[in-house]
This record gives sequence, structure tokens and C-alpha cells, in this order.
Amino acid sequence: MIAKKLEIPQSILQLEALLRRLPSNHQKVPLIKKELNMKLAGYQGEKTLIFPLSFIDDKKYSILHDLRLYDGNHYFQIDVLILSKKFALIVEVKNYAGELYFDTEFNQLIRTLDSTASALPYPLTQIKRLQEQLNNWLSQYISIPLYSLVVVSNPTAFIRTNSKDSLISQQIIHQSYLPFQINKIDASISSQSISDKDLTALIKALKKQNKPLNVSILKKFSIEKEEMIKGVICNQCSYRPLERINANWYCPLCKSKSKIAHIYALKDYYYLFGKIINNKQARDFLEIQSSALATRIMSKIQLKRKGTRKDNEYYLDIKTLNKLTKGESPCASSSKIIY
Repeated sequence: MIAKKLEIPQSILQLEALLRRLPSNHQKVPLIKKELNMKLAGYQGEKTLIFPLSFIDDKKYSILHDLRLYDGNHYFQIDVLILSKKFALIVEVKNYAGELYFDTEFNQLIRTLDSTASALPYPLTQIKRLQEQLNNWLSQYISIPLYSLVVVSNPTAFIRTNSKDSLISQQIIHQSYLPFQINKIDASISSQSISDKDLTALIKALKKQNKPLNVSILKKFSIEKEEMIKGVICNQCSYRPLERINANWYCPLCKSKSKIAHIYALKDYYYLFGKIINNKQARDFLEIQSSALATRIMSKIQLKRKGTRKDNEYYLDIKTLNKLTKGESPCASSSKIIY
């Protein structure tokens, strides 16, 4: 079963919001696009595992995507964790194209793409460290055999190694072989290590202790709030700012109308500045003059708030905002800027 589903990482949503709200000629745009492409490649790589994982027995295995845990000294990130009553399996996903040469002598990965060779961090060292960290974390809860795999999610990647050690080919696999490798591990273990009750408790602990990384995207790129583009953006043609006419947001360029365009703007605010917004900040970011209109707009969203009517602070709940937009993305998203 899927115990923790794969979701779009907040870092991607923050980067997309940042690109929407920066002038296209801003000096940091190329750097932001580069990071976004890297994050998107990782996310797409994890998405490709959904299909091969659908072939494993969902009554026997529990799958948790994208965990970030603390081992007492350091935080560590696991792309996919597969649990059964026999064993736990760490899956580290690499969405690399080209020729991948695993050099076991110098512990490095050399990728050749378009006739250019470059050295990349060695995934086998990475999963060894992850295995040690997860073992430390698990020791406070339970004892269970722990395995790890590097899964190359790009089907066109060509894998080579200088090692004759057959264990290497057992640790580095293409994503299509993942179900078979899981079955091999299962067949090699004769008895269960934990009970159904233990497994349920472990999954609960993993989800409770999961700590997603939450950083200020503006601080990360040393960008000031004043550099941001304000206003409500058209969801059809990206024109800004939209005009508020008869309870609708009107685009003078493409003539479209929307009742919820401000929700997209508030989602951008959430990803860029945080979850707390007051009336003055809402007026400033949405570029509206009326305090009463700002109050009316925020009240209709039914957000939690505190303070007096004059000094209300609203708590932007991203689940509520996503529900109101039905999970849609603005057409001005970075995916359209980049590709």
C-alpha cells in the first residue's frame, strides 16, 4: 500500500512562484531556472517509479515517498522507503541520462553526456550513509534487516562499472527491474522480523517524525521582497495586474474573467513570504485600494484568523487554497517559462 504518497516538493512550488514574481530580466532568473530544472528532474525520476512499484504486492509492502528524518545528529532524505514484515529497503533514485560509469576504485560516478564527461557524487557512498543513518533512527523503535538500492530511473541511461563484484549489479539497477529485485530480497529472508502491529507503529512513527525542509526562498537567493512583481496575474495570458470589476478579475489583454484569480496570487504569497498575511499586506500584494474589499476577499476564503477586525491576521492554509483552485496551476508557471 502507499503509506505516504508522492507529492510535488514545496521547493519546486516555491521556485515556480519566485519565477512568476520576478521580472524576466532579473539577474537571478538563470540560477533559479537551473535549480528548478534539477528539482524537477529528481521529482520526475521518483514519479517514474510509481509504475514499476505497482507490480509489487500492496498487501505485503508499504511504500513511503520522500521522507526527511533526524538521526540525532543530522537530517537525512530518503526518496522511497519500502517496508515489509521481513525487511526495509531504501531506494535512492537517480534520473540521469547518458553513460553512467561507476568507478569503484575512486568511489565516483562519471557521466558522459553529449561527449562531455563529468564527475558526480557516488550514489553507493550516499546509500551507505543513508543506511547507517536510518539504522540509527530505527534503533529507537525496532530491529529489522535494512537494504538499499540505487535505481536509475532514466530508461535510456547506459550503466557501466570497472568492478567484477556481482554485488554492484545487485545494488545499482534500472527502474524496470525494481519489482524483481524486491522479490529477490524477500526470497532471501526466511522469516518475519516484525509483526503487523510493529509495522503499523513504525509507519506511524515515520510519518510523525517526517520533517519536510522549509526554507525562505527569498533568503536562499538573496532577493528582497521589494523586487517581487505584485498584483493578480491572468491565468490565461499572464497579463498583470488584473482589474477588479463587478466581483470578477478582468484581463484587459485577453478579455478573460475569473472569480478566483486572487487565490493563485495568495498561493504565491504563501510560498514566497509565509502563511501569515494581514489586511494591509493583502491590499499591497493584490494591488487593491479598499480595506473593505480585502476583508471581504479574505473572509470568503474562510481562513483562520486572529486579532481585531482592524488588525486581522489571516493564516493561509495551502490545502484550502488548493481546494479552491482544484489543484490547477497558473498558466504563468515556470514550466511554461523554461520549456
